[in-house]
Amino acid sequence: MAPLKPLASLARAAAGARTPFYFYDEAALSRAAARWRRAARRRAKIFYPYKCNRHPPVLDRLAAEGFGAEINVPADLPRAAARGVDGDRLLVHGPAKARDFIDAAIAAGATLVTDGLEDADAMLGRCRALGRRAPYLLRIRSADARAGQRAFGMAPEDVPALVERARRAGHPPPSGLAFHLGTGLPGPAPFLRSIRSMAPIAAFLRDAGAPVKILDVGGGFSSSSESRFDDRGRPRRPAWTEPEAIVRDLAREIVRRIGDPEVWIEPGRALVADAFHLVARVIRVRGEREVFLDASRVGHGYFVARGSHPVAAFPSRRGPAVSLVIAGPLGTDLDVFIRRIRMVRPREGDVVVIGAVGAYNLIAANEWAGPIPPVLSAARLVPE
Repeated sequence: MAPLKPLASLARAAAGARTPFYFYDEAALSRAAARWRRAARRRAKIFYPYKCNRHPPVLDRLAAEGFGAEINVPADLPRAAARGVDGDRLLVHGPAKARDFIDAAIAAGATLVTDGLEDADAMLGRCRALGRRAPYLLRIRSADARAGQRAFGMAPEDVPALVERARRAGHPPPSGLAFHLGTGLPGPAPFLRSIRSMAPIAAFLRDAGAPVKILDVGGGFSSSSESRFDDRGRPRRPAWTEPEAIVRDLAREIVRRIGDPEVWIEPGRALVADAFHLVARVIRVRGEREVFLDASRVGHGYFVARGSHPVAAFPSRRGPAVSLVIAGPLGTDLDVFIRRIRMVRPREGDVVVIGAVGAYNLIAANEWAGPIPPVLSAARLVPE
């Protein structure tokens, strides 16, 4: 759990500020980046998924740290290029890449992840038309993908046909394999099972003269400050959030099951979640349980309701902790941040900070409940 003391200090510092706003803590991002960089060393390569949070200072910082970029849409190519991220630092995902997107990715020297036979045909066709070759990985559908995760990737039985298509097209065989399990997974078990399920495919590729050089395990690692809800709606604390342990556990299982390919990891949530907080003000307390904020879950913190986040308020009031619902101002059940939290009931005008909202909330911000809040710096609450 993120320490409540820094959140309480932020709530106090924001007492005179106009709300709502996002608070960006560059130091928190730097600490997370340093932990992942130390963990990776020569055992892994880290790619930051731009779809997680595209705040320009975030992209600047992570590019400067030497991380690669994982992108899914054409608009992210110039963002990566502007930061000198190309070649083997650029990874392109997506189940349906348009022709122009494939062409631009090939020109940038990116590694493409083919998401099925149709996606592979499109990539190989553009390589043939351009007279170019491009490194690529085969994304394999995993039985351990999180419930609700669409069945992206190809079935293992499709791999021989794809390898044969590449051979007939005069294209090199794949450089390796990839899988992705979802987001906010609390522990290593689904990753380790997925690695084991890749072993027969890796053996087939080795026998076909295409040993696996790269295994991309995707992302989905939880931040230490969030918990996800289990099937009964109870917060489930993540048990696998330390980068050193994550890289170590993945590398060991890959060596045991597949050999010694380069490990590629895409820790979006784990990098940026703790670097952003949503700062709002109480505009109404209704009855004994309902607290309404001037920020909207629909407009400003859409993904908060899918997990349990740290919350702090200012002033720090005395009294018994009670069970509260924290919601935004819109008259819809969608606009509920937190359906159950025990804390001292705040009053109108109090500042409330919802912590660890850096993953996916900023990119999903919209104007349904009013203007998109500014992002304020960690140093002086001055707009970026």
